[in-house]
Amino acid sequence: MTTDSANGVRPVLDEPSTSVEELIEAAGAHKIRSIGDIQALAIDVFESDEELDEFIRFTYANRHQEVFD
Repeated sequence: MTTDSANGVRPVLDEPSTSVEELIEAAGAHKIRSIGDIQALAIDVFESDEELDEFIRFTYANRHQEVFD
């Protein structure tokens, strides 16, 4: 369906045949639930323990900042 964005008309989309949860499972991905999950993946992502620690500090600070903003 084409729409005229100037009129603010949005298309009606059909329901997807595959849910997000099914796509995640098919990709073999999983939710990160703890720092331990990040540390387990760190071998492939971060070059050093210091780089991982910096990322964790940054993420922790930003998440707490959003709560108070």
